[in-house]
Amino acid sequence: MNITLKQLRIFAAVAQRENVSLAAIDLSLSQSAVSMALKELELQLGLKLFDRVGKRMLINQQGYWLLPRAQGILDQIQMIAGELGKAGRQLLAIGASTTIADCLFPALATHLYNTNPELELRLETGNTSAILAQVLARKIELGLIEGVCQHPQLVSTPWCAYSGRT
Repeated sequence: MNITLKQLRIFAAVAQRENVSLAAIDLSLSQSAVSMALKELELQLGLKLFDRVGKRMLINQQGYWLLPRAQGILDQIQMIAGELGKAGRQLLAIGASTTIADCLFPALATHLYNTNPELELRLETGNTSAILAQVLARKIELGLIEGVCQHPQLVSTPWCAYSGRT
């Protein structure tokens, strides 16, 4: 079975418009291209998705079953395309222990956004060992921890000192 995204788009458009010609206009395709793609989809699935009544295409039970699934796939593809479109944006995944995330990270994030407005931050929180594990697994690029890090594969640099005074 080789169902294409084009076939799913066509199926969803025909289901919405209940008409091949109108769906073809919406998709900027010829009527015959829409009809052929829909026919091929039905052949691959081995079932009819519409009841044809004159020029109207009335979605049937099989079509109703398929429609939300097809729309879900199309929505995911749209989301992926949107995210790839943001490829010019920089993503920085940071992990921080809970106290740092609550007390120090907001000011750090504000500074980072002010110096680089295209920056997109993703913050993961956890205890020191959880943050170190995420750095080692390359799930985050930077870990901000309160505890001591003596792992041989990681470089630890103090970045903020607490004087103990309030």
